[in-house]
Amino acid sequence: MPLALQGDDGVFGLLVLQHRVGKAMENAGLGRANPHYTPHMTLLYGDRFVADEPVKPIRWAVHEFVLVHSLLGRSRYNVLARFPLRAQA
Repeated sequence: MPLALQGDDGVFGLLVLQHRVGKAMENAGLGRANPHYTPHMTLLYGDRFVADEPVKPIRWAVHEFVLVHSLLGRSRYNVLARFPLRAQA
């Protein structure tokens, strides 16, 4: 069973990004994007259920955007491209 962090209203920008990337993929003929995307960060897999519990916001600096091809069910990811991000002044 996965233990994962999920966001609330603070992940709206990520949902917009996922939607736009998905539309671009469809327009490029790469198939349909999954409209049921839930932004999350899996922390670990265990053998018991842990109930939802609110936590204080967690923040970190992002220095690059990486486009990956996820090999579903294999826990493998192929890096397709890296895009460094610039700090805003």
